[in-house]
Amino acid sequence: MKRESKVESFFRKGCEHHGFLAIKLTSPGNDGVPDRLVILPDGRVIFVELKTENGKLSRIQAWQHERFRKHGAKVITVYGDRGASDLIEMLGIIYGTTPRHRQWRDEKEKAPEVMDLKNVYGKQDGKDRVEGGGAR
Repeated sequence: MKRESKVESFFRKGCEHHGFLAIKLTSPGNDGVPDRLVILPDGRVIFVELKTENGKLSRIQAWQHERFRKHGAKVITVYGDRGASDLIEMLGIIYGTTPRHRQWRDEKEKAPEVMDLKNVYGKQDGKDRVEGGGAR
């Protein structure tokens, strides 16, 4: 199984490849904040928590995510490399600036529901796992 740091490195490199900034977050005195702050070309910001395929959010992480969402922030949890790839692809489709991205966007306009960012990537049921609490 991959370590969480490997998933985070994979995600950061993928974001950089597509022209997104993926800044590591540390917030002393605020345990549980998401791992990365992603700044997109149009200035939008999303918070991304990265986990291994079988990783779980701590209760403080789940609480912080809800707190951020209640204030209008987009917080996404990514599980494993597949989840990271899926999110990077979706961000590329929506925000990428290359001719390939524009072509994808043109194709996806026929199915706008695909353009919505989910809260969870890489889990079949689309739900976070929280330590000691199962799915939330």
